[in-house]
Amino acid sequence: MKKMVIIFLGFFSFNLFAYQLSIHVKKIKSIEGDVAIAIHNEERTYLKDGEKPFKAIVRKITSDEEIFQVDLAEGSYAITLFHDLNGNQKLDTNFLGIPKEPFGFSNNKKIVFGPPSYEESLFDIDSDKEIDVFLKTIF
Repeated sequence: MKKMVIIFLGFFSFNLFAYQLSIHVKKIKSIEGDVAIAIHNEERTYLKDGEKPFKAIVRKITSDEEIFQVDLAEGSYAITLFHDLNGNQKLDTNFLGIPKEPFGFSNNKKIVFGPPSYEESLFDIDSDKEIDVFLKTIF
């Protein structure tokens, strides 16, 4: 019985300190494929092949705007996402490494000569929050 109480209190305390993040993915031009979202809580996983993000979400697209909800503890996070048009579970690029599929970053930093840095994509969670992420294409 004592173990059950400790386990119950552990689950309760985890949920007590979690906040809900609503990610509004906008400017979806096609309902083909999936949206793949990576939530990063450290720079070493941000835009690094072979490194797993803190959380990952993949969901089929059903409309021109999708809302994803995830519970996160207080802290700083950065989001990367892409529209996986062909369902191969990777961001397709051309021979120069330029994305051929729509993509987005938290804070919607303008893309000039490459993706925004981890610091430019960081946002803080200290309460429930809603953010908009706009899909972009290079060509």
